[in-house]
Formats: sequence, structure tokens, C-alpha cells
Amino acid sequence: MDSDAPVAWLFVQADAVPPAWQARSRPFAFVPLAAPEVAALLRDSGTPPEFDAGEARLLHLLARGRTASSIARELGISRSTVQRRAARLRDRLGSASLMDTALLLAQQGFAVSHEASPPAAGGASGA
Repeated sequence: MDSDAPVAWLFVQADAVPPAWQARSRPFAFVPLAAPEVAALLRDSGTPPEFDAGEARLLHLLARGRTASSIARELGISRSTVQRRAARLRDRLGSASLMDTALLLAQQGFAVSHEASPPAAGGASGA
């Protein structure tokens, strides 16, 4: 193992790099993006965003117009947890509202309108 291999990266402004480290510093550009710019990057990337099962379920319920309170009851979590998770997903997608989120997901091919499969006809017999 190379003892000089980096084990961590320190992000500092260029003028704050100590002289002894300047020879091995790397130039980086950090560009702050507005929500519409993030949405455009996601839309133009050609790769739909990926969501775990919990995120997908929450997005599905939100896209169907369910309230935070009804989602909280259904998922067995608090209303504030629903709101916090929804805000995190909106931020991640770069959308300003739930409507923008649903539109972006539809453009990316994320199925927000599908329903869970209905039970088989006749159901289970109790006799």
C-alpha cells in the first residue's frame, strides 16, 4: 500500500492552502445551483433518479395528492417525518414544490400513478 496515497481530502479556499501543501493541491470548482438548474441537470442526464422503496412509496403517495397527515397514518410515522422526508426529496430533485417534483418524475419515467396490485379475485376462502 502506498503510504503517500490520500486517506482524506480537505476542501479549503485556494488562498488558505498552506505553502507545504500547495504542490499537491488540486483545483476544484464548486458552483452553487438554483433548484431549476438542478432539475434541468437531472432531466438532461438521461438517467432517471433512483429511489429506495421507502422514498418511492412516499413519492407515489405525494404524487397522488395525499396529505402529510394521511401518509403519516398509512406509513405509521409522524406528520413531521413525512414533511421532512418530502422536503429532502424535493431538494434532492431540485424541485420547488410537490407539483414540480411530480412533473420531473413523470419526465424521468418514474411511475407515480401506478397502484399496488389488487388482490386476486375471490380472495382467500375461509371454509
